[in-house]
Amino acid sequence: ADAVTFVSEANTLAKAGFTDIDTAVDTLTTTLNAYGMETDQVSKVSDKLITTQNLGKTTVNELGSSLGKVIPTAAMYNVSLDELSAAYVTTKNGIATAESTTYINSMLNELGKSGSKSADILSEKTGKTFSELMDSGYTLSEVLQILQDEADSSGKSMADMFGSAEAAKAA
Repeated sequence: ADAVTFVSEANTLAKAGFTDIDTAVDTLTTTLNAYGMETDQVSKVSDKLITTQNLGKTTVNELGSSLGKVIPTAAMYNVSLDELSAAYVTTKNGIATAESTTYINSMLNELGKSGSKSADILSEKTGKTFSELMDSGYTLSEVLQILQDEADSSGKSMADMFGSAEAAKAA
């Protein structure tokens, strides 16, 4: 029954996401596996992917070829699928999906990497790591606001809070 439901949901995702069934299945299984979800969550994951597509300027097909590069990073730092999906609003601003993925992955890595500017600021301001903040209920937007507040108070830009241009663009 789970397999039939899964395939049915993947087929619906393929149609609504302008992709083929293979890409839909691969994207769904990658997401479910990385986040440790059961197959009964497939409908929720599919809905999130369609919402990401509809709120950005991307397709599930494009997400399918890119998400696998950032989902492991997001899951490692306790960034929920909702938060990761919301980060793809960058596509709405004209940044291609693959490029957005690179930017988002860079940002998450810098936020989570000990010794990076952004990680040090988060630790100094909150006493927690990025992963701990995400695990305790902070949203990615709230974490980025901590950095923006620090940039504002020190007369710097958000770009100064990151070591790479890619990470800064995502932020």
